[in-house]
Amino acid sequence: MSPVEARFANLSAKRNLKRLHLSWKNNENISEENAKDVLEALAPPTSLKWLEIDKYNGAHFPSWFRDDILGSVVSIDLDDCRNCRELPPFGILTSLRRLKICNMDLVEYIDNRGDLRSSFGCLESLEIRALPNLEGFSRHEVGNEMFPCLSFLHVFKCQKLSLPKLGSVKSLIVFGVGQQLVESISNLCGLTELEMSRCDLTSLPQNVLHNLTTLQTLTIDYFKKIHELPSEFLNGLIALQSLQINSCPELKCLPEGMFEHCSLRRVDIGSCPALEEGFPSSPNQLISLQHLSITSQRLPVLPEGLQHLSSLEYLKISYISELASLPDWLGNLTTLKELIIRHCPDLECIPMSMQRLTNLKTFSIQWCPKLGQRCKKEVGEDWHKISHIPRVDIRC
Repeated sequence: MSPVEARFANLSAKRNLKRLHLSWKNNENISEENAKDVLEALAPPTSLKWLEIDKYNGAHFPSWFRDDILGSVVSIDLDDCRNCRELPPFGILTSLRRLKICNMDLVEYIDNRGDLRSSFGCLESLEIRALPNLEGFSRHEVGNEMFPCLSFLHVFKCQKLSLPKLGSVKSLIVFGVGQQLVESISNLCGLTELEMSRCDLTSLPQNVLHNLTTLQTLTIDYFKKIHELPSEFLNGLIALQSLQINSCPELKCLPEGMFEHCSLRRVDIGSCPALEEGFPSSPNQLISLQHLSITSQRLPVLPEGLQHLSSLEYLKISYISELASLPDWLGNLTTLKELIIRHCPDLECIPMSMQRLTNLKTFSIQWCPKLGQRCKKEVGEDWHKISHIPRVDIRC
């Protein structure tokens, strides 16, 4: 498309236009100047609400990125605009609630103005992906007046970025980020949900989570170089209810005292094959835990401390190849309502104490050939131990 053709399109006159997607993906050889002139000529009407621009190769964005034209826009996506060094003044758009910026190699800051007119006053969701030179949210100091409504923040592969103080953010997802961003997570003191994934770190800062007194859900996923978590890693997380640790192949032990958080209701530990220590040993630990999932670990026997989980309602055991039997104390988990055992090929039998689990409503055996044979309805050697359970599901 030429600038003349773009002007002829007369988008600004199309008053019913709500969504606009501008893409240069079929014009790879277009010059920067031509791309800039075309985009300038494609000024949308004031009725626009959703705007997407991808593979624009101009160095600057058009003059129509201002509130009198984009004042109704609630969502903007920019992707693969690799020649742009500065982003448009998004902060002045008074209706903008969602912003996604991806694959822009030269951008250093999201906001370059740093004044009250550029406060991102209504922005609720911000997603930034693959901005390798992004250093901060604003070229100037960010005060409490900026990003006052930001609730959801997703950061993917922004190695140079560190986070400012953003007390309004409730949910943070970070993927493939550097040490300095992880260290700055404590600036988000209002977080209720945190997910950290594929961060290429050898260790985590000791006090990185200590300010997060409202955090309820924490997920640590695929930290392939981490051998251990800091001893005081969870200190201060008085509201924590759900903890998930997945795919940490070198993790050998959980932090001492990790299970002293009486508020924890759910723990999922999966695909940590080197993990051998760290499960609760005291009957006073995890008195509120209702959901426990253990996957892919070196456990020839289940940790004895699990028998003290006096509120446990859901237990899932899967991909534990060395597990040969279930302990007799399993019958102590009298609050248990659902028990799932998956992919434990050497597991042969269940204890007689299973008959004491009178609250158990569902017992599922999946791909455990030896155990499945013994628990077959009416004919299996262990069927009488589980015949009282309303729903028995066996898949071998």
